[in-house]
Amino acid sequence: MRLPLYTFKCANCGNESTAPVLSVYGMFALRSDKAEHTAYCNAIEDSVFQECAEFVRDLVSETERVDATQYAFGATCDLAPDGTRFRIGRRPTCPSCGYRYTSWRPADPPATVEVSSVTHCEWSQLSLAERRERIREDLQKRGSSPSS
Repeated sequence: MRLPLYTFKCANCGNESTAPVLSVYGMFALRSDKAEHTAYCNAIEDSVFQECAEFVRDLVSETERVDATQYAFGATCDLAPDGTRFRIGRRPTCPSCGYRYTSWRPADPPATVEVSSVTHCEWSQLSLAERRERIREDLQKRGSSPSS
């Protein structure tokens, strides 16, 4: 999928760089822990996203479900090329100082970049119990209060 590039300006060092952004209902851009890699997910069509939401529904309060599902979905995805987890909602980081960008605008001139869909090869090899446990452990890392 081709995603539009946005220009991000670092509030810490002033550096500017570009990164893809996705803002379409039911679709998410995911970034690796180091924010060097981007992938996308069509949550409406991705059956693993729905499965993750069902696990989360059983583990957290109703008020936490949306954020917890978006966070935990990263645990269902194969690792990024840098060996770290993808996460929904992670902002790009400045390549100069590592600060998470806080301001952005559409690239000028407009440009796009090809971004791959997340994959779930490792997830598909897990048993139902192992999948549930992976989500529970991931939510504990986040600070949610999953029940056993």
